[in-house]
Amino acid sequence: MSRLLALTLLLTASPAHADLTATFTSGDQTHIRQVRLPALYVEKGQPASSSLAPGPFTVTWKANLALAERSRLYFGFEGSGKSTLKIDGEEVLSDEGTLGSIQSERLRLNAGETPIEITYTSNEDGSGHFRLFWEERS
Repeated sequence: MSRLLALTLLLTASPAHADLTATFTSGDQTHIRQVRLPALYVEKGQPASSSLAPGPFTVTWKANLALAERSRLYFGFEGSGKSTLKIDGEEVLSDEGTLGSIQSERLRLNAGETPIEITYTSNEDGSGHFRLFWEERS
């Protein structure tokens, strides 16, 4: 199964789901909205969000990941820029430049809700490409 499909299924179908709050920041401007997936694509010269001016930006996605059963998961990024993933307040993955060359250690998450926070910083020219992947392996 592809990693994107695995993420989409994990976020949108049982046994796991998350409703994400995305906070976009550029300079002194901030825009907050609900999103379904921690993913984006922004071309140079375009704003990251309709309420922001074009240019470098940061977005932080926060949610409670709801798992129906205990799971062993690996996390990874795709894109370019800088990103950090925190699960239950602990940094479990950080990458910069061309994202995707590393993945997290295998994490065992118990059933129930677990807070997650993903922070992404665009390239200096304001362009950005980001996706979070995770997959379950035994």
